[in-house]
Order: sequence, then C-alpha cells, then structure tokens
Amino acid sequence: RVEKMSIKENRGGTPRGGNVDSAKNVDVVTFVELDDEGTNERSSKGKKNDAKSTTQHRSITSRLFDSTAIAFCQGEGSAVKESDKSGMLRNCTFQDLSNIAWSYASHGACGTKQAEALMMFVAKEAMRRMRRSMGSTSDQERRILPRDITQIAWALGTMESDNSSVGDVLVHLVDAINDYWIHKEESYNERPLKDWRCADLVQLATALSHGRLDNRPVLIAIFEEAMDRLIDRSRGFTTSEISILMWVQARLYLTAKIHKIFGSFPSSASRALLQRMQSLKNKEVPNKELLPAQTMRHRGLGSQEQANLAWSLTVLEQYDDNVTTLLQNVFHAASSNEEGMIQLEHAHQLWQAFFVLSEDCPDAVKFVSYEFSQYLEKKWNEEKGRLKQSSSRHKAISQTLNLMKVAHRNEYDEDVDVAI
Repeated sequence: RVEKMSIKENRGGTPRGGNVDSAKNVDVVTFVELDDEGTNERSSKGKKNDAKSTTQHRSITSRLFDSTAIAFCQGEGSAVKESDKSGMLRNCTFQDLSNIAWSYASHGACGTKQAEALMMFVAKEAMRRMRRSMGSTSDQERRILPRDITQIAWALGTMESDNSSVGDVLVHLVDAINDYWIHKEESYNERPLKDWRCADLVQLATALSHGRLDNRPVLIAIFEEAMDRLIDRSRGFTTSEISILMWVQARLYLTAKIHKIFGSFPSSASRALLQRMQSLKNKEVPNKELLPAQTMRHRGLGSQEQANLAWSLTVLEQYDDNVTTLLQNVFHAASSNEEGMIQLEHAHQLWQAFFVLSEDCPDAVKFVSYEFSQYLEKKWNEEKGRLKQSSSRHKAISQTLNLMKVAHRNEYDEDVDVAI
C-alpha cells in the first residue's frame, strides 16, 4: 500500500523570503512503501552521505562564506517586522552592505542557496534604506553614496551570470536607483547623475550589462552624463572606462532606435580616445597614418581593452571616420603585441570583428596583414573544436526546451550557446 506522507529533511539552504531556521524543516511530499521501511531508511542515508561528500570536497573558504551567510541572514525574512532591528544586516552601515556584496561576488561564492539568500537580503535592506531616505527630511539620513549602491548592483549583476535566481532582486534594485536619483517625484534634473564619480557610472553600467538588464531610463541617464563628460574633459573618464562603456552599449545593443544618445556615443567616444592618444585638444584627428603600435598601451588601452573596442564597434555598426580610424589603430596595436602572443579570448573577439569588418567596412581592416588574419582564424578554429560546457543559465534553458519537446542543440557551431 502506498500512502502520501510528509517528511522533514535538512537541506542546509535558505528559502527565498524566509529565515534560516525554517530552512531546517522543509516539508517535502514524497511517496514511500509503508511495508519497506528499510529501503526508505537506506535511501535517506544515501542522500545524507552524498551531501556529506559534497561538503567535504568544497574548500574551507567556501564553507566559511556559507556559514557567514547563515549568520547574516538570521532575523531576516518576510516575517520580520519593519521596526525589528535585531538582524545583523539592519545594524550594518551602507558601506558594510556593499562590502559584503562585493566579497561574495569577487570570491565567486554564488552557487549556494545560503549566498543567494544573503545577496537578496542585502539588496532588500539597501532598498529599504533608500525608501526610508526618500521620505526623510534629514540631510544626513538622505545621504546615500552612489559607490555603495552601485557596488551592490555590480555584485548582483556579476553573480546573476551564473545564478539567474538573483536577477529579480537586481531588477528591483535598479528600479529603486532610478526612483532615488533619476526620476525624483519632487523635481526634474537634466543631469541627475552629475555628482556621481566616473567609476560609479561605469560600475552601474557594467552591472546592467552583466545582468542583461535593459533599464532604459537608467542607461540613457548614464550615457547622457558620459557624453557631457567626454566634452568637458576636466571631469573625464579614463581610456579604460570609455572602452567599458562602449562594451556595455554593444552587449546590450543600445542603438539610435532606442535613443539618440546611443547613435552619437560611439563616434564621440572614438574621437575622445584618438585625441587622448595624440594629446590633441579641439583639433581634427588625422586619419592618414597609423599611430605607433605602443601608443594605445601607453594610454591605458591594453589587450583586453583593444579586443573589447574592436568587438563593440563592430557590433554597433556605426562606421564614420572616427570609428574607422580607431579600428585601424586597434588592429595595428593588437598585431604588434610586445608579448608576442594574444590571449585566446582576445583573439576570438578580434577574429569576429575582422570577419565582419572585411565585408561591412573594409577600410577598417585594410592595414591588417595576411599573417595576422590567418593567426586569428587559426585560434578561432581551435576554439570551435574545443569541448565546451554550458553555463547554468543555458542548462536551465535547455531543460525548459526539453520539457517543451523543442528540438535544439547546446554549444552549436560558430559559438552559438543554444541553437533551435
């Protein structure tokens, strides 16, 4: 005889919106043979042994992060009253919250339910303080530093790449940033982010990009402020920060169809980089000859930035004189690498850009030697032949497609993650 029953199982995880104590008593519905208690006991012991084996293989640092997460989550959850200040996160400063988030994201401690729960509670605590600050008349209480909130957003965006379950709280956090700084109800400001540091603008843009979050009001405000600072070089970005903004725009595919600022930013950013490399001020950038190969590196544009620029400008497909000249110099610098070798990731980006530009904008790659193009193609072919492992996000997509009986292939040709 088979009977439905409820058993208690300790999973060691923290349910979303709940507290740690409740995680130790999760109701699981199962079906067991009542006259075969021995089999059920052996099955239960097997699960415990598997869990113990998994724990033993994890590093002491990872287990310490999980234990710390459990401690921080004490006193948090939907059942906690707003006035209750017994939780550790309630007693943390805003800087403490951002440091916690940064630590977990930087360590890569995002694959456990403990870390996931902690990051959600940190974000919710930050949003709670932002809401309270908006309704406060005290200047001290209203003061929230952009660097603290953008660091939390960056951590969520970075973790969301491998743990899509934290994506929802990132959406809400960015909405709160929009309400707090950009679209304030009491006033309208043409430059709502004018008091932000360049690093904070770049970090928030990077968070949105990693999280694949297309919050247009926030993105438009970031790029409008960036455009103003490209013109006013007294508060300008570094060359590396400009390349990151270009990468963000390409990764989210922000074009002129969305807003005019995205139509003009690639050319303005390219012009600014060329001016930095030539140390020119308010002069036309000559495009008749290439700059010395090491100029880019000396101006803070290393191999990573060069590859990102080539890929980003190719994706955005806005080939005016500034963009074309910058692309010529990028490939010239990449082919003259002092170290004599290029990292595979950079070579793949350069090959993708070269392959497209050869048809769409030949002038941009007219100085690329045959030997260098062959080298890039060889590295790309080696990459296609490598055994690849899908990320957790793509595995989840694949599982959903299987349940829907949709035929597909993972890690398909030409670097396609999921091909239907």
